Amino acid sequence: MIFVEVLKEAEAASGAGTKKAIQEALAKLDAQGRRLMRYAMDPYKVFGVRKYDQPTSFAAEDPTDIGFLFEVLDDLAARVLTGNEAREAVTATLAQFTEETASFIERILDKDPRAGFSADTFNKVWPNDRIPTFEVMLADKCEEVEDFEKYVTFPCLADTKLDGTRTIAIVRKNQPVEYRARSGKPSSHLDGLFDEELQVLRDRLDYDFVMDGETFAGNFTETMNAKKSDNHEAKNNLKFMAFFVMPLEDWINQATTITMRQARAMIEEYLKDCVKLKVPKGREVKDYQDMVAYCNEVIDQDSQEGLILKTWDATYQWDRSYAWTKVKRFYDVDARIVGFYPGRKKSRLENTVGGVNCVAFLESGERVEFNVGSGFSDAMRDDMKNNPDKWLKATHVITYQEVSKAKGKELRSLRFCTYNYTRDDKLVEI
Repeated sequence: MIFVEVLKEAEAASGAGTKKAIQEALAKLDAQGRRLMRYAMDPYKVFGVRKYDQPTSFAAEDPTDIGFLFEVLDDLAARVLTGNEAREAVTATLAQFTEETASFIERILDKDPRAGFSADTFNKVWPNDRIPTFEVMLADKCEEVEDFEKYVTFPCLADTKLDGTRTIAIVRKNQPVEYRARSGKPSSHLDGLFDEELQVLRDRLDYDFVMDGETFAGNFTETMNAKKSDNHEAKNNLKFMAFFVMPLEDWINQATTITMRQARAMIEEYLKDCVKLKVPKGREVKDYQDMVAYCNEVIDQDSQEGLILKTWDATYQWDRSYAWTKVKRFYDVDARIVGFYPGRKKSRLENTVGGVNCVAFLESGERVEFNVGSGFSDAMRDDMKNNPDKWLKATHVITYQEVSKAKGKELRSLRFCTYNYTRDDKLVEI
């Protein structure tokens, strides 16, 4: 069977030419092989059978006509075959192939070719036989304080960043809910846990839909324990924290007109009486300083990782986007200004102070040097220009997020720095 030979060849590819070798192998697929690859990799065609008996014996040769295999796979995907009938059909089907070929057909049932390539690679080789891909929206990360000003639209929604497991639920009328991981692979440990409430929501919406969110059981360890088949307590503690709801058609077409504000309003309305389906804790933050304060609040009070900032008027994107932006803990440090630098040419700050050079000491006693260009009003910048000594001889509280290695220097630096306030009760010795 060409399908098997191609997978074996792709699996064996290694070294610098791996990508090319896999593509050359995929190019050898015939129509039958491409169809089998679609069964194996189409994230919206699942077979619902994971446990079945191995055949007591296998065929000496593979059959030349495998139409019966396609029929069984289609019946499994359509839920024509379920339960014991499905398991018996799988066992009987595998028995009609050699043991080696049967092992590769099992990869189709597992939805994982296990040969080192994705649907994207297949689609590059066979663009006219494109396999749907499974993508989710991912939060981007600002690299500098200025990036918040450039990419984040305040006011915006600030959701608590949970340390759970990304989960996508595909809800169809009168069918078991399909739970997927971020990669698109089935999250079978969730089967049945949220179906009842999701199907009630399906009836209220009156259309098939997708819910994107995070399953969470209080902490990361408990969430991971819920993946174990025998840990019923952890499973019962799981909650499905919903980020977004949209029609299934929108999800498959990877295009929706629903905004974050609309999705949030829908979630809050429809899930208010649910026990297992929940809305993440969050609120609107009006500006950068409000965001910093709220970020530290959820970390200190709720023991969570930080925030995900979500632009109210943005739609869902099947890619990494600044419409969702990750934010981690911020810290304060007492610092002294040791110099000033001008604003960038042709910018609003060209004729005034763009920022300041600072020195500070961390709690460990380590000396750090860094620049701060955010948090100052225009009046403050003009005052720095006209009264530099006033600023040089004071202690300023600077908020930062990370300690990093300064380029070309032995000393480390601080990142995501912003001016907070000036204090007159102490003076940092530099």
